[in-house]
Amino acid sequence: MYRQRLTAKKPDEPRVSIYTREWRDRLYLIGALPEPERGYYAAFFAHLDAGWRIVRTLQLAAESLLNGHSPRDDVASWVDVEITDNFRWLADACLQMIPSVRIFGESEPDGGCLFGPEPPVDELELEAQMLARNARLLAMMEGSASFPAAMRGIVGPAASALTAWDLELPTLSAPVVQYVMARFAV
Repeated sequence: MYRQRLTAKKPDEPRVSIYTREWRDRLYLIGALPEPERGYYAAFFAHLDAGWRIVRTLQLAAESLLNGHSPRDDVASWVDVEITDNFRWLADACLQMIPSVRIFGESEPDGGCLFGPEPPVDELELEAQMLARNARLLAMMEGSASFPAAMRGIVGPAASALTAWDLELPTLSAPVVQYVMARFAV
């Protein structure tokens, strides 16, 4: 029963989400960071959360269409894979940039790193640009007669919002990436 409650999907969330146990656990660690890093991380992850709210709208509409083989399923699959999966990969990879908490100065058994195995410091901006581009491509498809009615009217605003989100990302990610890179150099 306890496990089911923790893994149950929220009614307003799609079947896939960034709000996993790992997401919650890693965001909790931000509170252990010293200032000003805590503020940088909080702003960066709040921005990721805002991006998810844009993608979430598209994913909920896509999930209402995923059930067969038709042009509308192709559009829903495009959203599911090229937008939602890409965003979820990006969000999950960004979790690796949150440093682990070491209690009493203990080091990792393998002499390991404070961060996850592959923080996306080099790929972050490129992945975000690709995500925004995919949303803009989807918006261009909206004029097609076979474009699903359930997605009309939400794709254009979502593409615009993701483009704006992408343009703000470098400003918010720069201090976090700089912090991660400085720790890797040690």
